[in-house]
Amino acid sequence: MAKLTPTQNTLLRLGAHAPDGTIDLSPIKDKPPAALSAALGALKRKGLAEKAADGSSWRITGPGREAADLAGSDSAAALSANAGTSAGGEPAGSKKGTRRAQFLGLLQRQDGASMAEMQAATGWQAHSIRALLSGLRKDGMTILSEKKPGEASRYRVLDEQAAR
Repeated sequence: MAKLTPTQNTLLRLGAHAPDGTIDLSPIKDKPPAALSAALGALKRKGLAEKAADGSSWRITGPGREAADLAGSDSAAALSANAGTSAGGEPAGSKKGTRRAQFLGLLQRQDGASMAEMQAATGWQAHSIRALLSGLRKDGMTILSEKKPGEASRYRVLDEQAAR
């Protein structure tokens, strides 16, 4: 399999989550349009994605679905869920368009995010994510870690702190 960028992996995972393979761009709307266009174009050249019949959306191909499965598409469901935002529509506590803002958006969702979801969304390694979680705690945010039997730990910010 060709080497894919974190953005390309995220796009494939989002498409793998949809029954018809449509790639929902809303969870990664903070990415510059030119970067998304370049990532989608690269996926098209690799035969992993194509323009949908309507001409305005994209969908993954069979090989794209296989590539997403190899990359761990189980986190796609969480990535496509609505991210928490402030009243202005951006994740609270960060500058617009930063990976930290994207990260906080994941943590502000009602069900939070697993380590795999945070890695898929940011392209960071686990130790970098743990460092950012530690930094958020030092900034005064309460980060809850919840573990249900048979599931990965999920992290989230308390609701009242998400509004800061």
